[in-house]
Amino acid sequence: LKTLPVINIGSKRSYHFHSTLKSSKFYEILYKLNDSMESYVSVDKFIPLKFTLVQRESKKSVDSLQLFDHDEKQAFQWLKQVKKGKEVNHNSKRFIPGFFQDGLSYIHFIRGLEFKNKKTLKFPIVTKKKIYLSTVRFAGTEKIKLGKIWYKSIKVIATNSFPGAKKKKGELTFWFSNDHEKRILKFKGSIKIGTVEGELIKYTKQ
Repeated sequence: LKTLPVINIGSKRSYHFHSTLKSSKFYEILYKLNDSMESYVSVDKFIPLKFTLVQRESKKSVDSLQLFDHDEKQAFQWLKQVKKGKEVNHNSKRFIPGFFQDGLSYIHFIRGLEFKNKKTLKFPIVTKKKIYLSTVRFAGTEKIKLGKIWYKSIKVIATNSFPGAKKKKGELTFWFSNDHEKRILKFKGSIKIGTVEGELIKYTKQ
């Protein structure tokens, strides 16, 4: 996970977030993946303006670009997918709610939430094809050890599902530093093909 320098998307000042997800060497025997996401979020309102997804996996290859027009409440998507040797190209536009986050920006949105009242919060997440409902729950404070250093952390659990559906889409647990920066110290959760986890290795201020 990286936070890159603020840039302009059109005339709007935007935060630039980047993430990379790779399979472990052991797991590559079963399934290999090398995925990346980039999210561009307006500085003034913290709403997504642009989102890109690149997936390079054993069973599929995906390139996706989404642009969000909040005035018209529409998302424009360009999608290319190769699966089992068959290539599919699909361009579309669809409705978006008045407020939402994308598949990467929601992590940083959670960082900015206040959990003093220990409330459960809900907001929509727009992905390449669907809209999920994310339920974020404060799960207490913990001391965790990364390497040789102990950190005071805030533990937060985010559960994503279809509105009205009983089955969960996935659940991720985050540990943020218990200070004004709320750095992402650690995350762990379940996804469609197994589990995903990560820990802070290095933190550098821009």
